Amino acid sequence: MTGTPIQNNLDELFTVINFVCPGYFGTLEEFTSNFSDPIMLKGGDARTQATNNMKQQLKRILLRRVRDDILSEMLPPRTGYTIYCPLNASQRIRYLGQADRLLEGLKMNAKPKADTRSTKSTKSAEDSRKMIETNGWSSDDDSHDEEEEGEEKAVVEGDKQVQKGDIDAAGPDGLDSLKKASSRKRHLPCGENKVKESQVLPALMELRLTSNTSSAFGADASSKDATESTASDVPEVIAGESSTTKNEDKESRLAKAKVVVERSGKMAVLDTLLTAIKAGSSDTEKAVVVSNFQNVLGEVEALARGRGWHILRIDGDVPAEKRMMLVAHFNNPSSPFFLMLLSARAGGVGLNLVGGSRLVLVDPDWNPATDQQAMGRIWRDGQTKPVFIYRLISAGSIDETILSRQQKKGTLNAVISVQGNDEQRADYDGSNPSKKVGNGDIHAMIFPRGKDYVSRQPTLLDGASQTDPVLKELSSLCVEIAEGL
Repeated sequence: MTGTPIQNNLDELFTVINFVCPGYFGTLEEFTSNFSDPIMLKGGDARTQATNNMKQQLKRILLRRVRDDILSEMLPPRTGYTIYCPLNASQRIRYLGQADRLLEGLKMNAKPKADTRSTKSTKSAEDSRKMIETNGWSSDDDSHDEEEEGEEKAVVEGDKQVQKGDIDAAGPDGLDSLKKASSRKRHLPCGENKVKESQVLPALMELRLTSNTSSAFGADASSKDATESTASDVPEVIAGESSTTKNEDKESRLAKAKVVVERSGKMAVLDTLLTAIKAGSSDTEKAVVVSNFQNVLGEVEALARGRGWHILRIDGDVPAEKRMMLVAHFNNPSSPFFLMLLSARAGGVGLNLVGGSRLVLVDPDWNPATDQQAMGRIWRDGQTKPVFIYRLISAGSIDETILSRQQKKGTLNAVISVQGNDEQRADYDGSNPSKKVGNGDIHAMIFPRGKDYVSRQPTLLDGASQTDPVLKELSSLCVEIAEGL
């Protein structure tokens, strides 16, 4: 039996082992007492002894071939960097507003229920009304139109105050995006439980998007058309134009690229990073940019076209039968394509993009396998150049929480490894990455460095501290640069 033996907790390992060898570890209760609790909940000698005992028993039934161990002996070296980018002024304002709405809504849901049915009904209606007023959501009833109109006016007035503050970097388009997103109407499901359960994940998704850019979750509406043109008419893109850009002058494309950079600290870092790679590399060196969101790819596409780079793009809108044609054009050393934009969902598996030697992962995914697969697109059989991978993380945002969860899952997986370096397992903190979370956990998830960190202008690095030319260009834009993924 093949597969991944564990990702979230040791019960998964017991289930797999018990299926292959029934009773090998006894009952689930015995396994929990002998292994799970000492490893997950205890520390010191108890954890060490339980881990060693498990490894000894697993050696007889578990054979692990770690792909990176095999590839490291066959391929050029791979170096990874995690780059912590600051949220700019418009991102901070948007992020704090979204977080406050979510946390206030959860606080309302946690209020004690009344004793009588009539009181419950009255309280539920009142809480729903307060939720609507607090979050800017709207019901399907037209009776709230006056309230919503007042809320939208308040949003505009609030943005006027913001505009007078330190949001100059956002530019006019950035401010317009903030106004549209802040006044956007959402439908609030009826019932407190539905609000709590169905609204949390969408709200966290919005925070992830804001960690990438302060735009209204979206790039130019032309991104889909550009994708279709790229997939169906490669020679047109080789000429440096697509159906959506050949009628645009250079100044218009530069203006769009400027807006993309101004409304995102992460995009400013990406722009500098790609420019440094392009300027300091040979004509045959290429880069891959990966994101979990098509809207973010659209932002990167607008940036790339403004800089005059030849690009290709593979996402869910590109038919499977045309993807290999795009891959072949990118991998061709004599082709003019400098950049491949790749959706982690649509193109993260099965593609060999060894024509590129540098990969930028714009945003992390909750599932570490998704990111690992995406980062493996350029470090595969056929690669002849040293590989560099850059992971962009918005400092103090939910990005850091996702990265931390990935690392904990990876370390938990290493606990049961029967091969490799034992020192890698010493950092496991005993926490369970799959445990259920409460309201306090969600606050920590949204603000991993504390709310005050997001509220203030972050301190950036000193460029002189970096020796790598590419990283030296980034230092004045970043909070932290750490080697490793």
